[in-house]
Amino acid sequence: MNMKLSWIAVVGLVPGCSDPAARTEIIVVVDTDFSVPTEMDAVAIAVTRDDVTQTSLADLIVQGVPRTLGVVHDSGSLGPLTVVVTGKLGDQDVIDRTASVSFLPGRTVVLRMFLLKACENRDCMTQTCGEGGSCRPIEIDPAELIDWTGVPPRLDGGVDAPPDAPPDQSPPDMPTDVPPDVGPDTPECMPTAETCNGDDDDCNGRIDDGVECHADCTRVERKASAYQICERAVSWPEALMFCRSRGYDLVNINDAGENAFVWTEADGVTTDEWWIGLAFDTSDGQFHWVDGRLLADGYSNFEPGEPNSDGCVRMVSEQWRDQGCSGNSHPFVCEAQ
Repeated sequence: MNMKLSWIAVVGLVPGCSDPAARTEIIVVVDTDFSVPTEMDAVAIAVTRDDVTQTSLADLIVQGVPRTLGVVHDSGSLGPLTVVVTGKLGDQDVIDRTASVSFLPGRTVVLRMFLLKACENRDCMTQTCGEGGSCRPIEIDPAELIDWTGVPPRLDGGVDAPPDAPPDQSPPDMPTDVPPDVGPDTPECMPTAETCNGDDDDCNGRIDDGVECHADCTRVERKASAYQICERAVSWPEALMFCRSRGYDLVNINDAGENAFVWTEADGVTTDEWWIGLAFDTSDGQFHWVDGRLLADGYSNFEPGEPNSDGCVRMVSEQWRDQGCSGNSHPFVCEAQ
């Protein structure tokens, strides 16, 4: 079929291809207003041309949305291609959307495939459900395809900033009566009543001190971080959602000192195995922390022989093991910093 699919894990061009003008490519951008990962935890894309289908699956648990898939034309006909995007939760299909589109010679263009709650259970017969929950033809007019700029368009109309974008080097606007070596005032913290939200509301330099986030959770702190040691045994996606609903994240462990601290505090609450914020992403075949960092770029403390599956990671006697994310339940540790 002379066509190649490649998930773009980092916003930008497919690795190894520096000149987008020389490519004929369609970037499929998937975004959704379904809650990730509780209502949708994966996206499958099937691309068919000349009766040959290629498929690819992206796990949304770690990296979330938007997700971008590059479909590169090498040779042969320019189309049409049939693109089917399916949002999934476990083994169940939640929603799908279909498009018929052709390559545009010498251009890298964006095919927006947004999966909307308004389209759930909508039967569009031979059409597909699009923006606003309305049925529309599956055929995509070339005028609907915008040029790829390196950042994916979002469902809310915005774009994600490239992670390696250089900071703005221009000097800030300064009042005329301020000497050039004096910077603007740093905004002061405005104290309010402390609540469980992962912030220092009362401006005392401590996150969520003196408040209870949940009856099953014990707050501890180290340096600038606050942790919630939560005894309730749940699946890894449920633990992630619980932490994020309170302004926290599953714990990201940066070094041996933090690893020892987390284990000591957790083991002091109850003797068990504890979910941490590390999971395998099937779209790029690597372990990621929930803050987006690759495990390969930093600290690791797997037991010998681990990891041995494509799963989520728990702490066992200070060392780590992986196992299935949804079919196992453990207590967990949240972190805010």
